[in-house]
Amino acid sequence: AMSSRSRRGPGYQCEFVGSVPEDLVCEVCKHVAREAHITSCCGKTVCEGCITPALEDQKQCPVCACKTASLYGSVSSSERRHSILSLEVLCTMKDRGCEWTGKLKDLEAHLDVNTGDCEYVDVECPNESCNERFQKYDLSSHLSYYCPKREHTCQFCGLKGSYSLVHSNHGPQCQSYPVPCPNACGEQSIARGSLSDHLLECSGGEVECEFSYAGCKVKLPRQGMETHMKDSARHHLSLLSAKIKAMKESQEERQKRNTATIQELQKHAQICSSHFSPSLQISRFADRRRAGGCWVSPPLVTHPGGYAFHIVVHLRGRKGSDGSHIAVSMDSLKGEFDTQLLWPAIATVTLQLLNQEVDQKHFSVIKRFTWPRPSKTTHVGFFSERLISHGELSEFNPDNQTRYLLNDIVYFRVKVEMD
Repeated sequence: AMSSRSRRGPGYQCEFVGSVPEDLVCEVCKHVAREAHITSCCGKTVCEGCITPALEDQKQCPVCACKTASLYGSVSSSERRHSILSLEVLCTMKDRGCEWTGKLKDLEAHLDVNTGDCEYVDVECPNESCNERFQKYDLSSHLSYYCPKREHTCQFCGLKGSYSLVHSNHGPQCQSYPVPCPNACGEQSIARGSLSDHLLECSGGEVECEFSYAGCKVKLPRQGMETHMKDSARHHLSLLSAKIKAMKESQEERQKRNTATIQELQKHAQICSSHFSPSLQISRFADRRRAGGCWVSPPLVTHPGGYAFHIVVHLRGRKGSDGSHIAVSMDSLKGEFDTQLLWPAIATVTLQLLNQEVDQKHFSVIKRFTWPRPSKTTHVGFFSERLISHGELSEFNPDNQTRYLLNDIVYFRVKVEMD
């Protein structure tokens, strides 16, 4: 009988339970015969993979060296094959810990990585781009806890994607992620996207005294301002008295100063009636956008002696928006010739965001505005609260040959046609 531990060869490389009958062992490779044949010349058991090359290459029986064997070959033995496949074997993953034993014919199904029940075979992670290999019993925990490509959902905003994308890339930017108030007011779980709104009303935020316009320079956390107002009432009255005294200048003197200011404003204002104004440049766009404020154009006038106004670009959109687009509005300014103009003013205003690739295909918005006579800077209206997204602004469009943001600079121009 053959030893229970076989040697390597074309035959079955398995560890059998107990001894194997000699007539089931290949006479060539000394292993349990795979696809057992019986030689026609000497009646010995051989593997199909051992007898076939010998007859084709050597033209003789590999067991007894019979020359006529090449004429008669060997005969497949279904009986011996059945006996071999019924032998009891140990799992080939025994050294890894598998304790399975069964018939040889069932070994292949036991080891199948998809349908078999052996937990010790090597498998590959099914998630695309992971490529990790491990034993089958580790697959479940890998898919649940360790695979960087496993499906994952952000617990704060519900975004779905791979774990590496959601955790590493999205996490630091998630607008729903809870953050503590930087003013240490006690709020520990403010949605990142709502932090700026919270700071406007935060009890720990520093605010100016209500009498700052009168000269009070005190700045305190909002929660301490009420005490300051009570304790400084006399001081505030003194400041108000001085403020009122300073305001009691003669009407003639105030008019002189106002006229000089308006003349200086008109001198530097850009005229944009019927033709486009010179280009209005917004530089350091990325820094301005991060700061979240507005860019205000120099003073503009519709025509010599005409209506004064300026353009306001809201770099993160109108307050309360999601910050993905820029918004553009128009304000009316007090001008030197307001007393000679007709009010309310009605005009068609064209705003262009200039294409920096070629001098055409500029992004244009046309809006018809009606604005009242201003006593000071007066909001007229928006060209668009979502003029263009930051993505469209910065990306080059090869189909249209357009790019509006280049070298961190954006250019606008405006044209006014009065009714």
